[in-house]
Amino acid sequence: MRILFVIGCPLTYGGHIKSALSFAKYLKRKEHCEVAVLSPDGPYKSKFTQQGVPVYVCDPIARKFPWNLSALPSLFSTRKRFEYTIIHAQDPQALRPAYLASRILPVAFVYTEAGGPGTKIYLPRDCPVVMYSKELESYFAQFEYLTGSLSVIQQRIDMEQAFPSARREPLGAPSSDKGSGGSYFKIFMAMRFESQKRNWLDNMFGSVKNVLMADDSIVFTIAGDGRYLDYYRAVGREINEELERDGVHFAGAVYEDQAMVMQYKKSDLVVGHGRGVMEAMACGKPVVVLGRAGKATLVTEENVGLVSHHNFSGRHIDAQPETGERIETLISRCRHNRALLASLGEHNRHFIQSQYNAEKGAQLLSQLYGRTPRPMYPRKMSSFLQWSYREFLLRKVVPL
Repeated sequence: MRILFVIGCPLTYGGHIKSALSFAKYLKRKEHCEVAVLSPDGPYKSKFTQQGVPVYVCDPIARKFPWNLSALPSLFSTRKRFEYTIIHAQDPQALRPAYLASRILPVAFVYTEAGGPGTKIYLPRDCPVVMYSKELESYFAQFEYLTGSLSVIQQRIDMEQAFPSARREPLGAPSSDKGSGGSYFKIFMAMRFESQKRNWLDNMFGSVKNVLMADDSIVFTIAGDGRYLDYYRAVGREINEELERDGVHFAGAVYEDQAMVMQYKKSDLVVGHGRGVMEAMACGKPVVVLGRAGKATLVTEENVGLVSHHNFSGRHIDAQPETGERIETLISRCRHNRALLASLGEHNRHFIQSQYNAEKGAQLLSQLYGRTPRPMYPRKMSSFLQWSYREFLLRKVVPL
């Protein structure tokens, strides 16, 4: 079995790219299974090659549709070099060129919808669709033409990455750094400084300012990069000047996995949403999942089912507003309760280990590949024409 992962965005730090890396790592450990990647270039390319996964650089696939169809020659030439039998498109950007290539060659095709409430692209009706959350399964279940095509494979966290050595730090252990009031309480957050994240960033910086003003033993560190980094650095400087201390720290871009793991492990509480909080949970840390409008949820044994159903996105608060609390309230609840932090950290690690281990996800993915048939002529042309008709001509009238 030879699988080509097709990724439509550059190989930079991102949730679905790290998930693809985790799957590729464990798939390669299986007998008679080889994996390669076709995508635009980026710093995460070396992460794949270190795992023995070749990366074929194809920058045109990142272009806006329909110009990304110029990636087709690269998909065809890669077939000659890698001889793949399955194309697995990992995001909506890659769907159109990857699906067209799979019907023309022909080879089996699989598509992954990684996150969000649902895609706005008309999905092929003759191919498996992999989703990372029950929330997406509920969304796509309303489209009868996808009946029988949906598979939830949420297991995508590399537990070996979370615990790379035999040494284990005590879960919920207090920081060894000292402040004027004893041990510092360290809050950590990883988030891209991009326009689509500004709602969460604005709410978090506002809440952090209130928390730091009330307690000088709390420090806040945020990692990430993006076009608005300089703006939020200025916000952080203003807060620090008002505090007359360095309460807000910027770690910059953290692309090395072990460096990010160390950031998680030396923190007392991790705040954010999506894959970042899942990785922190795998490291045995208590987490707060951010929603909109300044509300958030401290993940516990009682609510983890609801939070995970919505892919740790914070959208559970939209569905059940009563589950959201002010960020300041949650931080205050955790600040002086080490027993609570230790208990939550232990629960979180076991939950991710049992429900999100990428080794199990790769096994489920391998089984799905084995059930995905190669399209035969003329069926391949029929399915291609049907999809083209709906995707290109009926996009304004079909359900999205």
